[in-house]
Amino acid sequence: MPMLATADRQPMLTGRGNAGTLGYMRTGLDSGSDETPIEQLARVADWRREIAREEEVAVRRARLAGLSWAEIGTLLGTTKQAMHKKYRRVG
Repeated sequence: MPMLATADRQPMLTGRGNAGTLGYMRTGLDSGSDETPIEQLARVADWRREIAREEEVAVRRARLAGLSWAEIGTLLGTTKQAMHKKYRRVG
């Protein structure tokens, strides 16, 4: 029997491409955390900056190791064109 979304659970598609399955993610409404929405968003923004830095380092290392833009794009779930445009200064 499928699970119904509640106030603290929202449906989401998990997996890649056509192999995705319907799952549920927590919305945080029931988290019991003392963190305000502003604090939570600030924390997420910090994570995004950290991940962007990590991705750039990984792309640079991949290029130095001889991986093509197509290979890097595939590994990161995007196209070689998008990778080249975003990281053309990396090499």
